[in-house]
Amino acid sequence: MTFHHKPVPVCALLAGFLCQLPVCAEPGETAAVTLPANQAADQTAPASVATAIPAQEPLEVIQVLGRRPDGLTLSSEKILNVAGAGNDPLRALEALPGVTLATPGTGGPVAKPAIRGSSPVDNEYQTDFLPVGYVFHNDGLSTFNPLLIQSFSLYSSSWSPQYKDATGGVIVTELRDPSFEQSGWFLDAGAIRSSLMYEGQISPQAAFYFSLRQSFIHLYIDQFIEDEEFDFSTPPRNNDFQSKLVWDINAQNQLRLIATGARDKVRRRFDEGSRDVAKNPDLATGEGYRSSYSQFGVLWDNQSVVGDSKMAFNLLDRSENIEEGIAWNLQNDIREWLLKSATVSPLGDAELHWGLELRQQNIDWQAKGRAQPCNPELNVCPPGYYAPILSDVASTDVRFVSGHLNYQRPLAAAWQLKAGVALDHNDFTRESFAEPRLALTWQLAPDWQLDLTAGQHHQWFRRVEMLSSVFGNPDLELETADQLGLGLEHRLSDLWRWQLDLYHKKLDKLFVSNPARQSSGLSQPGQLQAPAFLNGGSGTASGAEFLLNRDLADGWYGWFSVSYAKTERRNDLIGQDFNYEWDIPLIVNAVVNYEWDEHWELGFKWRFQSGRRYTEIFGARPVYPQINGQPDLSKAPIFYDPTEGTFNGARRDALHRLDARVDYHTRWGQYPVTMYFEVLNLYGNKTVQEQEWNADYTSYEEDYEFPDFPFPGLGISIRF
Repeated sequence: MTFHHKPVPVCALLAGFLCQLPVCAEPGETAAVTLPANQAADQTAPASVATAIPAQEPLEVIQVLGRRPDGLTLSSEKILNVAGAGNDPLRALEALPGVTLATPGTGGPVAKPAIRGSSPVDNEYQTDFLPVGYVFHNDGLSTFNPLLIQSFSLYSSSWSPQYKDATGGVIVTELRDPSFEQSGWFLDAGAIRSSLMYEGQISPQAAFYFSLRQSFIHLYIDQFIEDEEFDFSTPPRNNDFQSKLVWDINAQNQLRLIATGARDKVRRRFDEGSRDVAKNPDLATGEGYRSSYSQFGVLWDNQSVVGDSKMAFNLLDRSENIEEGIAWNLQNDIREWLLKSATVSPLGDAELHWGLELRQQNIDWQAKGRAQPCNPELNVCPPGYYAPILSDVASTDVRFVSGHLNYQRPLAAAWQLKAGVALDHNDFTRESFAEPRLALTWQLAPDWQLDLTAGQHHQWFRRVEMLSSVFGNPDLELETADQLGLGLEHRLSDLWRWQLDLYHKKLDKLFVSNPARQSSGLSQPGQLQAPAFLNGGSGTASGAEFLLNRDLADGWYGWFSVSYAKTERRNDLIGQDFNYEWDIPLIVNAVVNYEWDEHWELGFKWRFQSGRRYTEIFGARPVYPQINGQPDLSKAPIFYDPTEGTFNGARRDALHRLDARVDYHTRWGQYPVTMYFEVLNLYGNKTVQEQEWNADYTSYEEDYEFPDFPFPGLGISIRF
């Protein structure tokens, strides 16, 4: 094995050219090989990256979706052109079985993947072996230049023990290395954002790239606002950067320097007399959100008698500011340093994957808001208008010590075993975890494979205020999950295969609002001394997923998937069982991409999804000013408190829509150029996202998911 680069071409953004870009696999992961038509790809092998094929071998078959026992790996070079993804490979996650892009109940394009009945915040994200600040901008697109994404993997069931901070799923992105053969500028101009990138060779052993992107949605967002009772004092705006330098020291050592970052901001103000302020007077001063992160990492790949090793140092700074009128204001800053290693040691016909991780977080927060805690995923949030306003300024240092062991070996000619344990300890909750993970594969026949996966998982706090003694509870235990999966795969031919996956997930120790802190007015003695949250929730998620996939050959590829699931939660503090907000029983996806000729490429995606659960409103009671703790009926009501039905007891109408895309590849002189035209929601289906009630809850207007009309997009990419 050598780290010296072979000559490789460079893909222009949106160009759709099929090129092979070098990237090192994670320790212990076998590279997925792109094969000619007379060689079937081995679907049983773990796959994270594509390996270059000599130019003299015609490329006929390309695996776009690669299967693992614990999830899927996608080739981003082709997934980039999936209709509706907006040139964003991570956005194409929505087209995979078991994944819902969860938009906030208040609308807007911001969405995060909810995987197999878990919350959108229950995922772990990792890029090039390192954690990142966040992965999705405030316009719903990812924080990475699509030109740089080599591949990404979705782990949805009892994943490898090297991932220790998720109960929902793990999304691992591989950014390609810079080219050692071609230098130049890349320009991509689009309606939503544009990017400028340069890559080139510094020496025969070193090369780098640097990318800058800026969003432009702030220039025309006002044209799409249907609610005329607010405007953007700071329109949604974001930018990001990515850079990487690769130094091939020798045949056994390679060094990478990686720097990435992103920034987002938005703020809206309400018109005088708007219904939002009438329903919640605390919002009169407006709402805003700002976030940013910057990351610098050093990665060292080494080959020795011990095995293939990867060692890393990472420094990550994150900042977040949330403003919800006077109801809630939070500023938090987190500085994290990380030392991490992973090694694959050969043991005869087996392998031992092992690694260590030392991490420290310095967390500072300033919080001020109503003393009315609520987790809207597990209970209805009562009005907090009469709750006192509290504040908290604090900081803490948290140290984590982690490790993983994973033993892999063939048990017999048709059996493969992966058994390991994830080890983790932190000095804040003072909890220690030793969580087993298992993946057992049985090759029933050359074209049939059965997989069994099982594992235990936990995750760190997703909300900083949970660490606060004023707004959270420092004595909380971390949330946990037990997962079990069973998968059957059948390869029908070199091109066609289907797979059926069954899963069951049990969640425990979920954070629930303490009822003692939710009484109106919080006037009882000792109420404010009670912790705001308790480990009082649990839940289950079970389902089946079917995927029929056709690999790329003869100019086209596609897949069809059907997912059925049932997701429930329980508030153990009050003994209430209910359906989870993201209980989406049925999801159907159909994706087809066709290369008409060397210039034109067409793509379609159709999606059907059961409606989102919500809590019905049947009226409201007036809330009056108080005198000596009693309502003053001689005054006009301050606001109205809605009367709700069963929590998450109703379901909205199903969503279905068709997205279409056309790519055109050409040259302007010596410069490769790609233009694309995309239409979201081609037949203009309207899907209700929420009811926007008036101030006294006597009438409402329906707000639809974006876009509720055929929404066009146009972009152009040039490589200089």
